[in-house]
Amino acid sequence: MSWFARRTALDPGDPAAVQLDAYKEGRRDEQTEAGRREPRLTRRGSPLGALFRMLVLILATMAVITIVLVVQYGSFAAAGQAVDTALSSVIQHAPVPGH
Repeated sequence: MSWFARRTALDPGDPAAVQLDAYKEGRRDEQTEAGRREPRLTRRGSPLGALFRMLVLILATMAVITIVLVVQYGSFAAAGQAVDTALSSVIQHAPVPGH
């Protein structure tokens, strides 16, 4: 049962009937178009999944940076020493709040 259904028949020549038919046709077209959409485009992922993907992306980026440093410096120890030297240099030159 529809609460807002029209209880009287519309005259086919009535402009309201033409608009109603156009509206119903548009709704049908929209529904058939929605059925044709690719499912993965209409489905949304969970926020937890997005967080997991972001974490994996960050870890992969860190791994690539580590590998590049190891190749550049020849060993993990030398790459670690270069990172430590760079970090200590940045810390020494950083402004201290309140001074």
